[in-house]
Amino acid sequence: AELFKHKLLDCEMIKPSVVYSSELSRSSDTATAIANVAQTLVRKDAALNEWNLGVIEGMRQEEAAENFPEDWQTFSQWCNPYAEQDIAGRRIMDGESMEDVRVRAVGFLAKGCQ
Repeated sequence: AELFKHKLLDCEMIKPSVVYSSELSRSSDTATAIANVAQTLVRKDAALNEWNLGVIEGMRQEEAAENFPEDWQTFSQWCNPYAEQDIAGRRIMDGESMEDVRVRAVGFLAKGCQ
């Protein structure tokens, strides 16, 4: 954030009217640093939050695979950007599917294009 902030100060052509951020603190802190330099507002939006991995959130690969093998198997297939729709649509227990994240992100971008 600090490096980008200084580059933004050096570039007179870039002056965002708003800086968007997820609701997460590290993202919000970065957005705030940029917005302060640009003298503009930060708008937090849950649509920009990171992928909710439910029961496997924060687990190491071995731990997730052992404790939640089906969820880990689903998640590990999501690394393929061309995952089949049935895989992309599977939700991790207490979390989101790849499709949920796609819909959320595309919905956010669509709002910005209106």
